[in-house]
Amino acid sequence: MYIPSSCWRLTKVIKVPSHISTMDLRTLVSEKYDQIEKCYGHCEEPATSKFLTAESDHIITGYSCHSAYLSRIIVYSESLSIEQSVSDVSQLIGKVYDVKEEDIRVASRYPWDLGLPEDDGARVMMVAYWTQNYRRTKNDDPNRNALFLCESCRTIFPQPLSTRHVLCPGCTSERQGP
Repeated sequence: MYIPSSCWRLTKVIKVPSHISTMDLRTLVSEKYDQIEKCYGHCEEPATSKFLTAESDHIITGYSCHSAYLSRIIVYSESLSIEQSVSDVSQLIGKVYDVKEEDIRVASRYPWDLGLPEDDGARVMMVAYWTQNYRRTKNDDPNRNALFLCESCRTIFPQPLSTRHVLCPGCTSERQGP
């Protein structure tokens, strides 16, 4: 399959189990997980999924609302370890939060979970979930730092929860010019 280099970052084909070999992992995630959720811990408004990376053997998405608040990061792969999931989330969010194993929930997904033909019933993929404001990070201070997802470049950046910027500092300065 030819993938234009300008699109490669978001469309790299990932190996998935043989019983779903006609579908790459990105397509599977798009078709089965690309749904509107509620923005958790912020505004209760709709949050949509955005692809953050598909450059290795797994895909990472983030859910953000119209205010760019990042409510959830989800890692999808044929197999995942809790340690790798902690590392992936930590690399994305930087030093704003100290991500620990108990902050991440890992689940296995089977054909019946995804509405796929069952074949042999083997696990299709694993999914790791990190939710901002989960457990020990919950704080009701409206001026606390929270994570947001830039609507332009999809960079995760911290800013006070009460701030309403939907662009990261880099994209904001680019739009303002010199």
